[in-house]
Amino acid sequence: MLYVVSPFLIVGISLLILWRGIVQQNWGNAAFAAFNALTAAWAVAEFIGIKHVIVDVWLGIVDWLYVPVKKQRTEQESAYAQRPGWQAILYHGDAELRPSNRASAQLAFTAFAPHLEEKEVMSS
Repeated sequence: MLYVVSPFLIVGISLLILWRGIVQQNWGNAAFAAFNALTAAWAVAEFIGIKHVIVDVWLGIVDWLYVPVKKQRTEQESAYAQRPGWQAILYHGDAELRPSNRASAQLAFTAFAPHLEEKEVMSS
């Protein structure tokens, strides 16, 4: 909302300086302020649009009045939310996602010795 209101503040301050320049007969400042107010008002009307300014200000005020209702999560969404995000993986590493070193060593041993039973691998 600040981006919509600030051009009007520029126009208003320029008009105030124009009025003070006329009252104090400071014609250089008055001419510059008149040019600034005229071009800023034209830019607001041309690039933003009066209708869009009214809509943006109205929506900006109404947004403060309402709080969005949170919907209930489904099981799939809550399961996805419990997974670590990319920032957590970069910071902590992905040790929780990888199999432990002992399990990977056992898998490698069974790959080289497929004739051994699983009980024999586990006991070693």
